[in-house]
Amino acid sequence: MPTIDEILVASRPEPDSVWVDGLEARLFPPARRVVRRRRFAFAFVGGLASVALALSLVRDAGPVDADDACRYVPVTRVERMPFVVLDASGEPRITYRDRSATRRVVRCAPPRGVGGQERAR
Repeated sequence: MPTIDEILVASRPEPDSVWVDGLEARLFPPARRVVRRRRFAFAFVGGLASVALALSLVRDAGPVDADDACRYVPVTRVERMPFVVLDASGEPRITYRDRSATRRVVRCAPPRGVGGQERAR
């Protein structure tokens, strides 16, 4: 007496081999060899990299100053601040009052060697 597993394995449908071969050919076409384009692409990228390296070595880079020229500075401004007040009938109402507020902001000095002429450009 065959078991259920044997019956299921024996009755499993299998697709036609011609159909399977055609489907595989459509989904996975054979890879084309594009050797000439790849060689040109590698040569082009290598040439760009060598030009970038040459330009970075040739350009006149002054001494590098890694010190941060930015500082925190207190700045006081007049701002409109909202306040909740109760009116004569006891209902809350929002009113605005002018009030000076001090905030710390970052101020950075221009880099060294940058004159007024270069900024005007």
